[in-house]
Amino acid sequence: MSDQTASPDLVALWREANTALNAGDLDGVMLFYAPDAVMDTTRTLGMVDTGRESIRCKYDDWLAAYEQWTVTLEEPVDLGNGVAFAIVRQEARLPGARGSVVQREGVISIYSLGQVTHQVFYQDIEAARATADSLVAERA
Repeated sequence: MSDQTASPDLVALWREANTALNAGDLDGVMLFYAPDAVMDTTRTLGMVDTGRESIRCKYDDWLAAYEQWTVTLEEPVDLGNGVAFAIVRQEARLPGARGSVVQREGVISIYSLGQVTHQVFYQDIEAARATADSLVAERA
């Protein structure tokens, strides 16, 4: 980015991270997370991971469980004040399975200096959207 004072395009950053994720480039994905980032999956998996190493382990474990896995961002939007929201669609196939499983969830990503500092996953997409809107207002 030529202008160091310009705000980063959060949707573009998220898309870049998603491209790296779908390519299996976890080193590349980790560059998008702050060193002390928090990934909160309590509403989907019942756990919280703190720091790149822990988040990377989560991705390693998740990817290892599937023969094929892709993530699509649906409706990603930069809501302002460092908050981005997207519906994330995961499609995966277990080893030896003929069919795929699909999961959609709402994900809030909070950014600082172009890196994710906090990411929260929700099964209830509308609750995620409402929480994201509240976060924008709180951070104003």
